[in-house]
Amino acid sequence: MKKQLLLLPFLALLLSCKTAKDVSYLQDIDTNTEALAKVAAAYSIRITSDDMLSIMVSATNPESVAMFNMPVASVESPGNTSMQSTPIMQTYLVDAEGYIIFPVLGKIKAAGLTKDELSASIAKQITTYVKNPIVTIRLMNFKIGVLGEVNSPGYKSISHERVSVLDAIVMAGDLNIYGQRKNVLLIREGANGIETHRFDLTSANIFASPYFYLQQNDVLYVEPNNARKSNSKYSQNAQVNISFIATIVSAISVIVALIIK
Repeated sequence: MKKQLLLLPFLALLLSCKTAKDVSYLQDIDTNTEALAKVAAAYSIRITSDDMLSIMVSATNPESVAMFNMPVASVESPGNTSMQSTPIMQTYLVDAEGYIIFPVLGKIKAAGLTKDELSASIAKQITTYVKNPIVTIRLMNFKIGVLGEVNSPGYKSISHERVSVLDAIVMAGDLNIYGQRKNVLLIREGANGIETHRFDLTSANIFASPYFYLQQNDVLYVEPNNARKSNSKYSQNAQVNISFIATIVSAISVIVALIIK
């Protein structure tokens, strides 16, 4: 036990020597111009099952698109219900097979399409009934998860539908001092199953990654660095030693009490 305590200052010194190199982000950003040039790459969210889509159809003549905007019912008092027919953004759930049920048009395939592609598809079908319709779509339940060695882990709701790995780190309150910045894990549920990707936050190469921008329901996991693992291991060993010593002391106390009697 005494030997372990004497080694602690030495271990702390060794760990502190690596701190500056291990915790600084984007260390090569001033020289990695190739990665920076790719940051503006095309980015689009693909609609998936269980997404909540808000869809509004508008046109020069509002009455002509009323049938495509489901009326909203509200209960004013028991037995009294009012109907609002003013076009607003209606919400549709994408079912397990990737479809939504849309007024007049019926079942429409949504999963796998971008918002722009679905908007164009609906507008094309509506032109049979309405001249120059405008279809506005928003994703209402866009969220990501951040776990591990961050200051504020949990799910984060996204309102602007465009979020990068760095944005997610900011929303989680940054990594704490024990976060492994060179091996952040991305977990994504795609059409073909679970995908994973790892990021090195100390390098500007993350800007060139096709995973730099996140999709809905992505999860980032920040693993503990060696300092955290070492501390955890030491704490466990210390607890075992303390428990062992306490047991011996208790046994000695019982024996002494019996001898005194």
